Amino acid sequence: MARIIFPHDNVGEARAYIKALTGLNNIIIPNAPNPSEIGQVLKVETKFVSVESSVDIGFGYGTTSGSTDVKVLLQDYWFLKEIDGTIPEINSWTFAVGFRVGIKITGFKADLNVGLGTLAAKAQTDGLNIQIQILRVGMPLGPNVPVSLAVPVTLDVEKFGELKVWEGAILSYVETKRAELSPVLVSASVNINGEKLLNETPGIRYALWRIAKGMKLIEAISLLNAGRAPEVDQSSVRAVYSAVFNDPAMVIPGHAAEQRTPGKNEKDKADEWLIGYKNL
Repeated sequence: MARIIFPHDNVGEARAYIKALTGLNNIIIPNAPNPSEIGQVLKVETKFVSVESSVDIGFGYGTTSGSTDVKVLLQDYWFLKEIDGTIPEINSWTFAVGFRVGIKITGFKADLNVGLGTLAAKAQTDGLNIQIQILRVGMPLGPNVPVSLAVPVTLDVEKFGELKVWEGAILSYVETKRAELSPVLVSASVNINGEKLLNETPGIRYALWRIAKGMKLIEAISLLNAGRAPEVDQSSVRAVYSAVFNDPAMVIPGHAAEQRTPGKNEKDKADEWLIGYKNL
């Protein structure tokens, strides 16, 4: 199972992602819920995404040509409404109002539990390379994002302070102006199970070997186009890369995610799945 993060203002793009992942046409996306149906408790969802995926959902961080030394810590501050899926491929749809914080981290490791205030302090005292940008979601009439945070800027304690002041204004706005909220589709939970793929298509071993050896998706596809493995279907290779990297964008031909280089985690996972394949 994977959660796909959508551009928060583009239902057409969401439909295209779902089609690429499931092969289904004419996917019916539920209507947005009424503002009164949106939850009243602020929830924070945190995950790492590639720089390319962050650009897909609206951040202005450009591309990294597959570098594994740069990543974006995505922090979503949501008032949520989950709507159940009506087909087996879709578990649920998530509509929300709130804001997204994209933190671009270069050259050092950070974990999902690190606080933004801690990052701001370390960036300022240790000279770490960290940028921040904020996107407002589902509040067209709400408080504007501070000018200093609406585009990618270097994170420091002052910027963190501005964010906290603005967050307070957002919380007050959502509480007192619920009728003005406009919930938008931000993600979906889609059934993608990499282990299950092992006994479904003949191209799995091919893809897992390529990942285990550190090959980018674009390189694995180039070999297929050159006729090196005529029995292998390109779509199954993309599905395996997508499952191993936990990056749904990899199923989309021509997407920048094709340039991602397998790191230690991806190589280890591919090795584990290859062992599982042998034991089937």
